[in-house]
Amino acid sequence: MIKSYFAGLYERTMTEAYNTARSAAADALRGGGNCLDCGATSGHEYEFLDDSIGLTRDRYTGIEWHPDIARAGQERGL
Repeated sequence: MIKSYFAGLYERTMTEAYNTARSAAADALRGGGNCLDCGATSGHEYEFLDDSIGLTRDRYTGIEWHPDIARAGQERGL
């Protein structure tokens, strides 16, 4: 029961933290500038920024260390 409580608390806390960070990044980029996404996975944060502020691909650079995941992003044009 306690383990389940803390797992849920951690998940909720991390979700809130990432949502806050995404909103702050979108606000910072709204007026221009470029985005460097470290640990970009296949680029799902780019999709969020494109949907929320119309971030163009030429303003986005993603860095991902895992070659298969990086390839997935490259196949999507990132």
